[in-house]
Amino acid sequence: MTDKTKSKLIIPILISLVTIFFASNLIIENYFISSIDNKLIDFHFNRRGQVKSKENFDVVIVGISNETLKELPPPDNQWPISRKLFAKAFSNLNEAGARVIGVDILFSEADRYDKINDSLLLYEIEKFNNVVLAAKLDVLDQRYISLEKSNLNIYNNYFYKGDDNLIGLVNVIPDFDGVIRRYYPRFYDVNNDKYLFSLAFSIFNKYLETIKSSDKNFGEKNKLFLDTSYFQEPSFIINYNGPSGTFTIIELINILDDKNFKTKTELELGEDINTWDDSLSGLKYSDIFKDKIVLFGSIEPEDKDIYPSPITGESSMQFGNLIYGVEIHANVIQMLIDGSKIHKVSNWILIFMILFFSFLSSYLFDFIKKLKLISVAFSEFINLILLILILFSLYELSFRLFHSNYFLTISSLFISTFSVYLSSLILHYLSERKQKLMIKNMFSHYVSSKIVEDLIENPQKLKLGGERKKLSILFSDIANFTSLSESIEPEILVDFMNDYFENMTEIIFKFNGTLDKFEGDAVMAFWNAPLSDPHHAENSLNTALEMKAKTKELNEKWFPILNFEIKTRIGVNTGEVIVGNMGSNKKFDFTVMGDNVNIAARLEALNKFYGTTIIASENTISLIRDKFILRELDNLRVKGKIKPIKIFEVISTNNEEIKIDWKTIISEFEQGLYYYRRKDFIEAKKYFNNVLSIKANDLPSILYLNRCDDYIINPPDANWEGISEVLIK
Repeated sequence: MTDKTKSKLIIPILISLVTIFFASNLIIENYFISSIDNKLIDFHFNRRGQVKSKENFDVVIVGISNETLKELPPPDNQWPISRKLFAKAFSNLNEAGARVIGVDILFSEADRYDKINDSLLLYEIEKFNNVVLAAKLDVLDQRYISLEKSNLNIYNNYFYKGDDNLIGLVNVIPDFDGVIRRYYPRFYDVNNDKYLFSLAFSIFNKYLETIKSSDKNFGEKNKLFLDTSYFQEPSFIINYNGPSGTFTIIELINILDDKNFKTKTELELGEDINTWDDSLSGLKYSDIFKDKIVLFGSIEPEDKDIYPSPITGESSMQFGNLIYGVEIHANVIQMLIDGSKIHKVSNWILIFMILFFSFLSSYLFDFIKKLKLISVAFSEFINLILLILILFSLYELSFRLFHSNYFLTISSLFISTFSVYLSSLILHYLSERKQKLMIKNMFSHYVSSKIVEDLIENPQKLKLGGERKKLSILFSDIANFTSLSESIEPEILVDFMNDYFENMTEIIFKFNGTLDKFEGDAVMAFWNAPLSDPHHAENSLNTALEMKAKTKELNEKWFPILNFEIKTRIGVNTGEVIVGNMGSNKKFDFTVMGDNVNIAARLEALNKFYGTTIIASENTISLIRDKFILRELDNLRVKGKIKPIKIFEVISTNNEEIKIDWKTIISEFEQGLYYYRRKDFIEAKKYFNNVLSIKANDLPSILYLNRCDDYIINPPDANWEGISEVLIK
């Protein structure tokens, strides 16, 4: 190995070692490097932007500001707010289905108005056992300590009596530039020799407890758990979902304002507003709090519970990058629920990357110089461009990893790469100068170049799996679609089908369904897999009804183009099926199979015979009968099955306003069925005709009138039970 080759190896090695020791925070903490890393986190957050929309979060914030104080009648319109108002808010929220309630407000002393108010609040806390209150440790000599043990109020919490599950610490520690980028999952209380969870972790633990207590099969079907990696270091990077205002924030006064509470405005106007329990627009009925974690906290800047964050919003409270303290805890809770911890890239990987990019950049810079381009200055310019490209690539790599919840610090990579470039520039200058001196005495010549190897990609493996589970299955198709497809241009047909499928898919997803497949004009979907859905039957029928309504809207849009009336036929059945990934190792689908799937498909086809739009089996109806307007259509035996099944026409939900008197129609139709099954066909016809007098084109009644006429002429056998045979396979 020549001296020149040795120097080419030694330089990147030395630069890498110096970088690892002094410029990577791996061995020696470096303020400058930490500052760069912090700013890099800020850049990544601001470039990534908001992660998802408000309605998709599991956390809702109840904010307290002057807006609430102004609406509270005296003497409650002062800070701190009376505990009886918190008790009322807790009660209302639990009625609305809130899963856990967290309070980012310290209750350090007894209620300023009356100790009875404390009792009211404590009653609500103990009643629902889903509340976590704020607590705080004092700081002494950079240690976090509680108050003296003789003082019961040792954690700045009046209600603490030794139950650590009731409290969560609200201590937050900013970085040295004042920005809250990191969160401490727990603090060590020196006086009491124990660790206490921070507020977000106490709330998340309570959230897990409430889920487990309400779902016995939690361990089998829910992947929520407290990731122990959060405790491997004192703190972790908060994965902010967006700037201030990202989470839904509702003023406390809107939670309090029910029929039993008078706001200042209501007293002045003499008229109730009732933002909480108004039957039309009340928050109580909006499902905004259903199964959510609700956080109470100040959103009043004057309270000074506001901190700089890494993200600057476009209109973020007009405070730039500031964020309320309660929003910090909300972001951490959502992060715990989503399992979106930002993992630091391994130190060994970082060391490898420093060495790799040092050698790579050294080789590339040297390679450019060896090409002997137009001039030495031009070669250095190309190397400068190459340096910028390498640094930009590192930044892009860091951002892509950050987007996947991995943080790669690139300050040390930047420093090592730039140092290699600078050393190359200096060495080249010294070499050039030395060469010019040597040229005066002797000739010199150059060494040939080397080849760079490509990176090898690692393939991923797919696994198959399945289980037996009770699902609700929906099939739909378009009536007379063959005629439509043969009568219009392919381009128009494709545009229509894309529009149709897009709308149907949105409806299925709206009601938590799983889209199985499109097959021609048919749509297949199912509920209760892969995620369990206790309301799968109800959601499947709501989907069917909304698909029916959406089809009418599409008709108005497409009829002038297609000259064809779009009618969707839908069948819904509930039963045990096999569900899972099915196929080959190269290609598979998440789908369902079994007799109950076939029955759903048959029910869809039966709409053609009964002149209906939506038919559901008794298996589905038995789960949700009181929530929909239904008409029993028939008792039939499907080909290949011995046991008959009842089928129903799904007309609407109970809450939907309809013009037709369906109550009378259903009553008359059921009477007709009663006499039909008793073989009293003449009497049955009277009731079916009664239906037609109300709804002249009622096709099921017409079908039964025809059956009655046939049976009057050709009576059925003595063992006839009124069961229809279905010939559809």
